[in-house]
Amino acid sequence: MLLGLTSILFGLVVIATRGSMLFVPKTTLRWTHWVLAEGPRRQRLGFALIALGALMILAGWHQGSLHATIVLVFGVGTALFAAVGLLIVPDGLREATQVLEPDTPIGTMMGWRVLGLGGLTVGALFVYGGLLSLGF
Repeated sequence: MLLGLTSILFGLVVIATRGSMLFVPKTTLRWTHWVLAEGPRRQRLGFALIALGALMILAGWHQGSLHATIVLVFGVGTALFAAVGLLIVPDGLREATQVLEPDTPIGTMMGWRVLGLGGLTVGALFVYGGLLSLGF
């Protein structure tokens, strides 16, 4: 049950953060810069992602299925990204996002929209896997 709920939660987080990149990439990038600009916001996000990653690790640890292994791997990746990128070396991540944001008009942000579509797909697959794991 924990595996299904954790998978659904992670899928919804991915859909909320990457799905908006599909429709409003410039606004999403501005929000990302705003979150990464100051320590307290960045730290709250980092601790929330570490908690989500730890929950995913716990949910997938003793399961033997492919779904559990995928949740475990994504949990380790989420926790490591949050710990290193948001808490230990935050300036590197902030500078990387500033470099990646284009200064061109919004019509040329196709790469960001493709990233959003990929995130939306991955999030939907996690929600689907969680629902299957719960027996729906």
